[in-house]
Amino acid sequence: MDDKKEEEKKNKKIKENKRINEQILKLWGNPDKINCPEKVSKKDKKEVPNRCFPLLFPKFNKEGILFIGLNPSLSEKGVKKIKGNTEFMFIKNVKSFKWWPKEKREQQHKKFVQEQQYTKEFIQMCNELIEFEELSKEKYDYFKKFRKISEYVFGNKRKWEHIDLFFYRTTSQDDLKKCIHYGERKDSDGNITRVSLNEFGKKQLEISLEWIDKIKPKVIVVANAMSSKIIRYFDETNKRIIIDDSNFEKEGFHRAKLSNDNIPIFFTSMLGGQRALDLGSFERLKWQIKKAVGK
Repeated sequence: MDDKKEEEKKNKKIKENKRINEQILKLWGNPDKINCPEKVSKKDKKEVPNRCFPLLFPKFNKEGILFIGLNPSLSEKGVKKIKGNTEFMFIKNVKSFKWWPKEKREQQHKKFVQEQQYTKEFIQMCNELIEFEELSKEKYDYFKKFRKISEYVFGNKRKWEHIDLFFYRTTSQDDLKKCIHYGERKDSDGNITRVSLNEFGKKQLEISLEWIDKIKPKVIVVANAMSSKIIRYFDETNKRIIIDDSNFEKEGFHRAKLSNDNIPIFFTSMLGGQRALDLGSFERLKWQIKKAVGK
C-alpha cells in the first residue's frame, strides 16, 4: 500500500463525521474555555485528567430513535471494559485521555495556510477515540436498553443513535456543572423557569442541538434529568428545538419542533445504572415509544 492510501485509511474514521468532530476539536483547541475542576476517582483515588480529549463521533444512524444523554463518563473500569482485547496505539487507560499540548496537536505550517492541520499522531488518536465510541455502543451496559427499545419498536437493534449534550468527559455530574457553570432560576413555587450556562457550555450545546436536528430522528428520548431541564428551560434552545406540549393531555408525550418535523419527545430518567427506571416503567416507555412512532 502506497503512502497516500495508507494516509487515507488512517483518516477514514475522523472523516466519517468530519464536520461535528472538527467543530468539537476547534472548541477544545481554545484552552481558556476549558476551566474545569481537578478530578480524583472517589473509588480508587486515581487521578483523572481534568482537561481531557472530548467525545468524538462515528457516523450517525439517522431516522430512528435518538437517545440524548448528558456527557460521556471517564473511569478506569469503563475504559478497561470498552477496550477489552482491542489494541490501541494511544488509548491504554484513563490517563491516556489527557488533552495533548498544542505542539503535539498542530502541524507547523506557513502563515498563508488557513485550514487547520493536525499531526499524524493526533489524527490517529482521534480515530482511536471514534473507534472507542463505536466499541462502547457494543460493550457498555449504558447502551443495552437502547438496543432493546430499538428492537421492540422497529424490529431492528441498530435503528437508534445516541448523542450527549456536552462532550466533556467526567463521571461526576457535579464536576460537569462546575465546568459549564450550570445554574437554575426558579419561581416562587420552586418550578424551574430558566437554565443558564457559561460560554463553554453554550458552545457545546449549540453543536449538539445542530446535530440532533441533522440526525432527523423519528422520536427522541431524553434519558437524563439534567439534560431534560436544559432542553426545556435553556433560552437559546428555542433556536434549534422548541418543545410543544399543547397535545400532551391527548397524546401522553411532548413534541419537539425541529426543522424537518414536529416529532415525539420523551423526558425520562437514565435507562441504565443505579438510577435506572424500574422494570414496569421501562416496559411502559417501550410501549409508549412504539405507539408514538405509529408502529
